[in-house]
Amino acid sequence: QPAAHDRGQEVAVARAAWPGRLATGQPASSLLLLQTRPGSPAVPMVPAMPLPPAWTNVDTSGVTAADLDLRVHADDWLPTTLFTPPQSFPRPRPALILCHATGGARGSLAASARAAAAHGYIVATPDARWHGGWLADGGADRGGARRVYGDALVAGLAGDKGHPFLLDSVWDGARIIDWLTSLPDVDPTRIGATGVSLGGMQAWLLAAADPRLSAAAPLIGVQSFSYAAENDAWRARAGSIGEPFAAAAKKEGKAEPDAATFRGVLDALAPGLRTVYDAPASIAAIAPRPFLAVNGDADARCPAAGVRAAFDAAAPAYAAANASDALRVVLEPGVGHEVTAGMAGEAFSWFDRWLGGGRGQG
Repeated sequence: QPAAHDRGQEVAVARAAWPGRLATGQPASSLLLLQTRPGSPAVPMVPAMPLPPAWTNVDTSGVTAADLDLRVHADDWLPTTLFTPPQSFPRPRPALILCHATGGARGSLAASARAAAAHGYIVATPDARWHGGWLADGGADRGGARRVYGDALVAGLAGDKGHPFLLDSVWDGARIIDWLTSLPDVDPTRIGATGVSLGGMQAWLLAAADPRLSAAAPLIGVQSFSYAAENDAWRARAGSIGEPFAAAAKKEGKAEPDAATFRGVLDALAPGLRTVYDAPASIAAIAPRPFLAVNGDADARCPAAGVRAAFDAAAPAYAAANASDALRVVLEPGVGHEVTAGMAGEAFSWFDRWLGGGRGQG
């Protein structure tokens, strides 16, 4: 059985692993770890152990998929599907965490997860908070699921729903790592994360929060929130999760959100996201671990100029660690907020390079 984690030791390890380069002097990882649950930092920890699988399937390629619920907090169980490679792949194996987009569910990543498992990876696909299996209908009504998530974000402005935007799901990602590192078939030094849009943001922040994550390659998720706020480039991002911004503007007596509303909502939902662990600071702090961001250069939700500025800010940290080749950004020409086959291929090639997936069957 997986061992329970000591909360103070977990935070101490994360702090010790970080060079403290951030302007506040407090590592972004410790901020994320301390902020991701209500009542932090004295959060009761429980073993990251799953219930028995509710459903298991082995396909013709030999990939096994199992639906299960992973205990991530005293009262919270994370709906997750685990994909394992054919038995012929050598052990221990690299592992990946795949995170879905806003309004979706883990099932949307099943094809990608199966392909990665067929290539030798153990793959976990969790449902983000207020999505998929967290909902009574399992997220089958996508429109209804989107409204539930929007309502949770509005409640989150008042602190009534924890941190529904990103941070609770980043916490869940760290508990998935707890679990993966307990599995005898997983190589704990070869765990990566990727995701799409909201899931890309989760993968990026998970890399910042947890030094046990060996590599990350978020898709259309990395952005600079401070750049967006300061350069009148925030509207597309606010529009993608419009409910809390509309609610905040109404409370402020405004007909529609403005830049001040944008900043205030981010500060309420995810304290520090546009400052202490925004992309320019948090990517630098990930060094020397491999980090790739794949975006479209016409993506208004993740303005390319802000992404470039974030990577420029991170480059000296990677150079100082003699790891410049472990930092890369791909901005696909003419592509907006979408993932092309070539962009997805960039991410999985990154993992093959740094985690050694697809080394061949034994």
